[in-house]
Amino acid sequence: MILPLTKIPTPSLHEPSQALTKDEILSPKIQKLIQDMIPTMYREKGIGLAAPQVGVNVKLCVIGKEAIPEDFFPKDSTKDLVLINPTYKRTGKRVVQETEGCLSVPGKQGKVKRYRQVHVDALDEQGNPLSFEAGGYLAHVAQHETDHLNGIVYIDKAETIWEIE
Repeated sequence: MILPLTKIPTPSLHEPSQALTKDEILSPKIQKLIQDMIPTMYREKGIGLAAPQVGVNVKLCVIGKEAIPEDFFPKDSTKDLVLINPTYKRTGKRVVQETEGCLSVPGKQGKVKRYRQVHVDALDEQGNPLSFEAGGYLAHVAQHETDHLNGIVYIDKAETIWEIE
């Protein structure tokens, strides 16, 4: 099922989300949410989607396979990345400024500084620990989506914002 998007200025987009327990992750409600978020992300032409963007303030996000390096999953995998209760730490000093957009902020883009390399700890869709190094585009997307789960929208960090068509 395609889910409706929550957009600015909805106050819940600026509220920290609740962490999920393993039992909650395995519940039919959260498993259905995961199943629905992935096609919603693709239908809206996004590369990532956080649960608060579909009106559910839990620490869950999905990242599309286009942002994932080829060697991240086993060869020939067409899997998207599900992150539950994710956290990240920078692993290098380099910061890059990139253009970002967001499904919850239609018609705008902005320049945001993010760490070039991060270490991500999370749980997968079965509640199993997931720990990995991310660089480049995956690092950028992981930080953007994790920010959503902490009540931060990219426009809160952007140095410049402009309108797009």
